[in-house]
Amino acid sequence: MNKTGLPMNNPAKMATWAIALLIIVASVIVRVRLLGVPIERDEGEYAYMAQLLLKGIPPYTSAYTMKLPGVALIYTGVMAIFGQSAAAIHIGLALTNIANVTLVYLLGRRFLTVESAFTAAAFYALLSLSQTVLGIFAHATHFVVLFSLLGISLLSQPLKKYHAAIVFLGGICLGMAVLMKQHAAIMIIFALAFQLWPQNSGNKKLFTRDCSVFLAGAVIPYAVVAFWLYHAGVFTNFWFWTVKYAGAYAASLSLAAGLNEFARQFGAIAWSNLPIWLLAVVGIVKLCRKGLASEKQFLIGYAAASLLMVSQGLYFRPHYFILLLPPIAILGGYAAQALSRLLPTGPGKLLLPLAMVMAIGCFYYFESDYLFRLTPQEVSRKIYGTNPFPEAPVIADFLKRQTTGEDRIAILGSEPEILFYADRISATGHIYMYGLMENNRYSGLMQSQLISDIEATKPAYIVVVNNSASWLLREGSLNKVLDWGDSYIPLRYDEVGIVEIFSDKPARYLWGETPAGFVPTAESFVAIFRKRL
Repeated sequence: MNKTGLPMNNPAKMATWAIALLIIVASVIVRVRLLGVPIERDEGEYAYMAQLLLKGIPPYTSAYTMKLPGVALIYTGVMAIFGQSAAAIHIGLALTNIANVTLVYLLGRRFLTVESAFTAAAFYALLSLSQTVLGIFAHATHFVVLFSLLGISLLSQPLKKYHAAIVFLGGICLGMAVLMKQHAAIMIIFALAFQLWPQNSGNKKLFTRDCSVFLAGAVIPYAVVAFWLYHAGVFTNFWFWTVKYAGAYAASLSLAAGLNEFARQFGAIAWSNLPIWLLAVVGIVKLCRKGLASEKQFLIGYAAASLLMVSQGLYFRPHYFILLLPPIAILGGYAAQALSRLLPTGPGKLLLPLAMVMAIGCFYYFESDYLFRLTPQEVSRKIYGTNPFPEAPVIADFLKRQTTGEDRIAILGSEPEILFYADRISATGHIYMYGLMENNRYSGLMQSQLISDIEATKPAYIVVVNNSASWLLREGSLNKVLDWGDSYIPLRYDEVGIVEIFSDKPARYLWGETPAGFVPTAESFVAIFRKRL
């Protein structure tokens, strides 16, 4: 080692550092290249809620969601610093990802050599960039990873002098992770069982003390938010959407349907980064056979807890798997380190850089177009098909030019990103149609509420989204709001725009009154209606 700490006299270690650094820097460059990718509907929800917060409007008033407001608060901070744009949001994500890569390295150092921990960090940079987990979109899972890693890393510190403060801060961080997404409650249980209990060597008195301090910290973020929303007068809405409705939503999918979805999503995710996933499996096997008790408990427990986070509700959305990536990356680094020690000295030294080269090759083979060739708009179309995300800024620009800040807009469809781009407030808090189309005891009430909101508000414009992914109609869905729209809109509104969306060619925009008898040829289209004077 030289004075900088770099292994200048060891070519294999130098190669490991160089390749890992190359992967991390390249992942940042790709994220910068794709900063302008159009936001999708989850990002649109958070951005719209953040925009409302910047106007002094609390959550759960003009935007209903079953998600806790943590990510919206993060977006609020990002937008206050970098501006209200897709690029600003993705700058915030890029910075978060850099922090997550760093935290994977720091947590990995508890079990791994410097080179192996750096390899694990590089693995995470690759895994979290993949299009198979929607890695360039600022989903809540990235922020769950951030606060989970912070909390777990703090609780892993063997400091005695500031032990209580560290445990308390660890609890706050994991409580913040829950604010990002309710799934993270699993990590609180993991911390109690696999960190605090082992650290106290089974001493019930010390464990009880640490539990009290830790849980006090973990409760604080939720308690502060609940107190804030109570005083803002929206606690009833907050409780309904994040507890009552969220509970009904989580219990709505069957085990068979969930397992089918897992198989469908996991195959694509693992295939594009197969060397890393195979190494993670090897790491688990090695831990089970010969790993130290502390390593085995923590790493396998961490992987199991992360898998449980992904599995809650059995929906297995692609971005949910981001929650599993930190332990997979660390297990991959652990396996590469263990295998390198089993091999003869010469080949063994090359295993870490070779593992990263294989990971790069596999990733590039499957995702090179996404990484380097496609434009941000083309990336959106490739990943999300004919969802109207690339068209949303154009539609929103039209609405913004035709309205004032006092005008309201109604969107019949799940496209809150249009509200964000247009910087206009929705005529109803129902910014998603999914809850209205689900087979639960609340859907009829929600549809009636949406209808009442629009009839009372009389929005200046109504946007109707004809896209299956924007509604997710299913067998048994109530058609009340659809039937109402078919009769209400033609009597009071004129069609002044239509956007046809194609998978294989640019969208077609028609502004002004459409010709009599005009029928869109695209299966996916957006119609814009103006209130009749």
